[in-house]
Amino acid sequence: MLNYIGTDIASGPLWMEYITFLKALPATTAQEGSQRMTSIRKAYQRAIVTPTHHLEQLWRDYENFENSVSRALAKGLLSEYQPKYNSARAIYRERKKYVEDID
Repeated sequence: MLNYIGTDIASGPLWMEYITFLKALPATTAQEGSQRMTSIRKAYQRAIVTPTHHLEQLWRDYENFENSVSRALAKGLLSEYQPKYNSARAIYRERKKYVEDID
């Protein structure tokens, strides 16, 4: 579903709900916990490079998620994704101008 409508400018809540769903999945073993963290990380990383109305909230949530897992790893990942997020934010601002004029 995210492959089809996840790029829409109004898909922010969809990304947030999907990430909440992933966070709620039970992890009974360490391997399942690791896979769940990887899935959550990948979802956040896809969401923060997609220009949507909730991009800034997704970025803040992603920062909090990474810092809660590992501050050392978070520093590297956040610095890697910061330029991608900034680019998505600039694209969002441009798209928003056009979308606001649609009746």
